[in-house]
Amino acid sequence: MRFRIILLFIVLVSCNKDMLETNLQYPALNPTRSDADAGTWKTLLTFNAAAYSPVPPLSTTDPVFKQQLDEIVTLQSSMSKADEDNLRYWSAGGVLRWNELIRELVAKYNLPPVNNPDGTYPIPVATNPFAYPYFPFANPPYAARAYAYLSAAQYDALVTAYAMKAQANR
Repeated sequence: MRFRIILLFIVLVSCNKDMLETNLQYPALNPTRSDADAGTWKTLLTFNAAAYSPVPPLSTTDPVFKQQLDEIVTLQSSMSKADEDNLRYWSAGGVLRWNELIRELVAKYNLPPVNNPDGTYPIPVATNPFAYPYFPFANPPYAARAYAYLSAAQYDALVTAYAMKAQANR
């Protein structure tokens, strides 16, 4: 009898889909070192980070550059409370925040669809992801794939950003 009560408790607790950790406050990232050669690392999804070259930045002596910099300073001095909260939220790091978002989505969509009255099951429709049953259904293989895609995209973004940083000398 005790085993059944413990098992029931475990099932009830494990079915909670709330992501309580998403509102935690983390300190802003303060890297202690930089990998200067990160722009030369091999990417996973893109073939060549240097192939995604943006328009070269303006010279720091260009009057338009100085005007844009002044505009940024002006906007920063008139930030709203919501802007400051968003800045504080994302200063903990994009990788951390995107991983929180994907965990929340996996928890939300990890629910099997309820069968129809005739005993069949509804099929998710990719063209309407907000209709029931939700698409994609986040069972473990799909969830693992989502985590893998996100991690690979984050890594490629880092490599590409460092390649662009080195190319623009900024």
